[in-house]
Amino acid sequence: MTKLFLIFFLLLLELESAAEIKNINFRITCYWGSHVNCKTGAALKNGVSAASDHKIIPYGRLVEIKFGTITRNFTIHDTGSAVKARTASRGKYPVLDLYFSNKSKAMKFLSTLPRNQIVKATFRK
Repeated sequence: MTKLFLIFFLLLLELESAAEIKNINFRITCYWGSHVNCKTGAALKNGVSAASDHKIIPYGRLVEIKFGTITRNFTIHDTGSAVKARTASRGKYPVLDLYFSNKSKAMKFLSTLPRNQIVKATFRK
């Protein structure tokens, strides 16, 4: 009986973990510079930090974006009024704004994205 309960419990945990994973299309944008005052107070890291609407992806969450054969991970440390308002996608898609230390790094990354810059992001809710 104990074995059966343990198997049921492990199966339930697996189902809960799978239910927490979200896949959403985002409009990708980039920002750069010496932004020391982000919303969470964390130090922004080049090619690692990102901004999103915290109601969609909570602060501190790891986000994985995939496009073609490329996979990149970012952590949500920031937000902004244009991100929340979905300005870059004209309200159609949530915006994921990726931080880079300078414009050339941001533009290099953006050049690897699909032309419409809409990519699927995976994260745990």
